[in-house]
Amino acid sequence: MKAVIRRLDRLEDRFRLTKPRNVLRIILTRIGDEADLKKATCSRSLSAGGFLMELVNLKGCNNTFTSEEMDRFVESFPITRV
Repeated sequence: MKAVIRRLDRLEDRFRLTKPRNVLRIILTRIGDEADLKKATCSRSLSAGGFLMELVNLKGCNNTFTSEEMDRFVESFPITRV
């Protein structure tokens, strides 16, 4: 029974589009300017192998945002498939 459950888990992980296998988030900041999420941009791309890359350009310094705020901001952008 354990083998069947492991196999189902692997199949679910393989075909689940909402859960990428690996995530790389790169945050670009600029020293000296105040960061503002209204001016910031983000691009997200998902490879066929399940690797999600997120590129965030804050156009300012990143010392004012919590990780929850950053997660909400990044998740508001669509994911493009590569």
